[in-house]
Amino acid sequence: MIVLTGVVWYAAGYILGGPVFGYFFVGRHHEPWLRRHHLLLYESEYFLSRPGFPKSITWRFFQTFSIFLLFGSTIAYLFPSAGQRTPASETGPFVYAGLTAILVVMPLVALLWLYEDSGLRNYRKDNDTIIRVGTLFEQLLFGSGALSAFYRLVTSLAAPTAEVVGWVIALFVILPSMCFLLTLSFHEISQHELVNRVLSVASASNFPQREIRLV
Repeated sequence: MIVLTGVVWYAAGYILGGPVFGYFFVGRHHEPWLRRHHLLLYESEYFLSRPGFPKSITWRFFQTFSIFLLFGSTIAYLFPSAGQRTPASETGPFVYAGLTAILVVMPLVALLWLYEDSGLRNYRKDNDTIIRVGTLFEQLLFGSGALSAFYRLVTSLAAPTAEVVGWVIALFVILPSMCFLLTLSFHEISQHELVNRVLSVASASNFPQREIRLV
């Protein structure tokens, strides 16, 4: 599973990294549609600063784990198995939905990591601030939503407390280890090559570059 997921994440970055960068950040073809629907209310500029890799992948590991918890818990809660909700009956839907999210949603999150490490930043003219691309998306997705969804699922289970607690402990032993290995292997094996591909597209497009200095 880890190998398959790593291949999917890498393929998404390899195939989509350049075209998505060109469409959204060079051509900015999506912005007229956003403005027509009043979803973009400020002027901004994209530019590249110095590329760099995170000193720690802890936050990105939590993002991967949050994706699994959020989608696994939500799907399992909304579409329960037939009969009484128990840890045994909900394990299958929870795990399958979480793994599906890891294969489908996480490649999009990995694209945000890729652009962040490439040095892509957004300058907002309305409040004179510079933010990482995807900051708002991360705040919405990785806030308390994952834990709230998991808590809702756990409290809906009709089983003795000891059984539910044991189920939760088992999940929190197995799943974080898997998510950490996925996140680590992606950064160790793929990220450097994918960043260079994005930078080559930026160079060919004469994409703006700036130095960021703290004052």
